[in-house]
Amino acid sequence: MRKYKIYIVCIVLTCLLSGCCKVQKTYYPKGMLESEVPYCRQKIHGKAVWYYEEGKKRMEATYEKGLLHGAMIRYYRNGAIESLDTFLFGKQNGKSLAYYTDGNLKEVYQYKDGMRHGQFILYYENQQEQLIGYYDNEQYDSLWSYFDAQGYTVGEGFFKNGKGILKRYDANGKLAQTIEFENSKRSGKENYYDAEGNVVKSLEYKPL
Repeated sequence: MRKYKIYIVCIVLTCLLSGCCKVQKTYYPKGMLESEVPYCRQKIHGKAVWYYEEGKKRMEATYEKGLLHGAMIRYYRNGAIESLDTFLFGKQNGKSLAYYTDGNLKEVYQYKDGMRHGQFILYYENQQEQLIGYYDNEQYDSLWSYFDAQGYTVGEGFFKNGKGILKRYDANGKLAQTIEFENSKRSGKENYYDAEGNVVKSLEYKPL
């Protein structure tokens, strides 16, 4: 009996010292590996990996005591990286990148304490910039510039704390539409213009 108690105590001590860590695996109905998730003391801790049924990685992320901490990478089925994000104790921080299936850049965002903050850029598949804008703690900020696939300006707006007016231009560079924003949402008037600059249609948006 004494030996049995000593054995139990040893198991408990080993568990406490190691943090009771183990890798939990899940499988698809046909038996292929679906995920490998490390747990320590009932919290995800370490590098977790998820797979497509074909066996290629679908996503991998690093956790610290149940919180995302470090890189999180998503993959397309062809193995190319779909997105790359960085977390700091559960909050997204730093640069966030998204890619097309051919590996070309699709989006670049900046995060601070879980919120979009700083410059962001969207790209067409030909790598021409589609939109360049800024966020200030999730609110639209500064100059936003929109471009077509050939690089011509088709819209622009200037915002401060989520408030501003977005303008859209037609193929001849003339004003075609204006949209008012409040708290980074449509709020106020949205006007459409003819070639002479006259308002031909007007809508009104109320803040939610």
